[in-house]
Amino acid sequence: FTGRTGSKVCQVAGAMNPLHTSGYYTANNNEAATECEEGSFCQNGERESCPGGKYQDFPGATRCRRIMPGYRRESSFKSVLCDAGFYCVGDQNDQEKCAAGKYQNEAGMSACKDCGTGTYRGASDADSKLCIEIPKGEYGGSDADDVWTTTHTTATPCPKGHFCMGKSHPAIKCHPGTYQEVEGQAKCKPCASDKYQDKAGQQSC
Repeated sequence: FTGRTGSKVCQVAGAMNPLHTSGYYTANNNEAATECEEGSFCQNGERESCPGGKYQDFPGATRCRRIMPGYRRESSFKSVLCDAGFYCVGDQNDQEKCAAGKYQNEAGMSACKDCGTGTYRGASDADSKLCIEIPKGEYGGSDADDVWTTTHTTATPCPKGHFCMGKSHPAIKCHPGTYQEVEGQAKCKPCASDKYQDKAGQQSC
């Protein structure tokens, strides 16, 4: 026995090593048992650091705690909330940045949100906490031929022969009697009084 009130371990008489070593470890056979430190776990008198995706913030532990969804591992003895603009699925060391077309404006989340109607966020955009409103002169799809597929990942300059009102509007062909020879425009130009245009989507009269 140890001869100490409240001791967590018992020792064989005449020996310095504990008989029961859960939560404790010994560096060698000639040393007394040491309580397992934070960031590690101890079983059978041996200490090991918490592996990836786990941590331990209490001493004397026999196992490590898992990283919960919405949290990331800051160190072997601490987990913290996932940052805004990122998501944490749990059981991992690192947080993941929201992919293109998604965002996250709250901390401690396990998934990202889809960009809303009339907004986008590209893969190279640094701020993943918000999506950007599509401005006038641009549209949110990749096909200007009146077939608009929303991707929420890019804003494309309005093509020639079209006008774009931004937000959730598609690229629209210039109406007959108008034209547009410059890309990235929010409206078309009327034909001069001595010219005409009877077709839609034209770049000249």
